[in-house]
Amino acid sequence: MPSNSPWSKNEKAILIYFASRGVHHQACADLINHKCNSVRSVSGARDQIKKIRKEHPELRYEDTNEWNICAVDGWLEAQNIPNLPGLVMLWKEEEELVSKVKI
Repeated sequence: MPSNSPWSKNEKAILIYFASRGVHHQACADLINHKCNSVRSVSGARDQIKKIRKEHPELRYEDTNEWNICAVDGWLEAQNIPNLPGLVMLWKEEEELVSKVKI
């Protein structure tokens, strides 16, 4: 999928789940590309996070601007993605994608 194409529900779910858990944006983009066979850049991931957080301010705490994990989980469930558990599970090779990115 070209990087300028609309983001799928699966891509958004992976991005928001892992970003809200403190995973670096580069690793989030790498996970999306691996899990969804996409081509998403780190800048695209950052832009998409900003867009989603603007559209859904309830996903963060107003006073600290940090992710509200309970709200994120509720938002993810409301997306009705049948394979959500598989999307947010890290497989061995994906753990390496996450661990290679330094903050």
